[in-house]
Amino acid sequence: MNKNFITLLYLTFSFVSLSQFNEEEFEKKMEMKTNTTTYSWAHKNFFLDYKLGAVSEFFFVPTKEYDYMQGDYSGDDTFENPHTYVDAGYMLSIFNFTLEPRVNLYSKNEKAVFLKAPITFGLSILGERKISNLQQGAGVFNFNAPIMIGFAKGLNSTFTNVSKYGFAFSAGYQFMKMPLVGGKAYAVIYEAEYSAPVNEPYELRKNWAMPLVQVDYYKRNRKNKIRGYSLAFCPYGNFYMKLAMNFVGTKK
Repeated sequence: MNKNFITLLYLTFSFVSLSQFNEEEFEKKMEMKTNTTTYSWAHKNFFLDYKLGAVSEFFFVPTKEYDYMQGDYSGDDTFENPHTYVDAGYMLSIFNFTLEPRVNLYSKNEKAVFLKAPITFGLSILGERKISNLQQGAGVFNFNAPIMIGFAKGLNSTFTNVSKYGFAFSAGYQFMKMPLVGGKAYAVIYEAEYSAPVNEPYELRKNWAMPLVQVDYYKRNRKNKIRGYSLAFCPYGNFYMKLAMNFVGTKK
């Protein structure tokens, strides 16, 4: 009787211990399956997009006048017959590529306030408008570097967004260098020994600065990839506009 009791007690204890062990192992496995990966602040808040544009970036060079006194070509120092040179051109980008890094300063749900600094390199041409009489040589290439602050909502706005569509609105200031190559005015140089500037002498203008506003739209295509469109323009002071297609470079 005692022997049977001891055997039964042993079996009961073994069964309870084994059940407890299996339960603990099961809980550990469940914890491993449900454990979510943690991401760094940089991974969750840093975004990198790129944009492509073709025949979609335009800039009108602001008109500027230069007054010169013309010589009589006799070799003496007598200058007369004042002449006004007009510098007025345009830039047309044949193709442009933009790399757009962005960091979210604040984000909640599917809304974010961000800071971004796009960099654009364009295969562009500098041409003369009809009112220009400088006989400029061809100028090519442009480089843009804005810095902007903005607001985003929906798709591509935050790390956890699940929307089908999204948009972003940003504003800031753009610095542009154009043309990078060429653009020299031949008329003033050719006439230099026979003319003298009345006030400011002619100098090729290559550096530009202007306010900039940008609107971006995002959506998921049939392959579930994020694509969209971008419009950037100068709201006042100069005529500048750029259209581009959006491509998301970082996967979240």
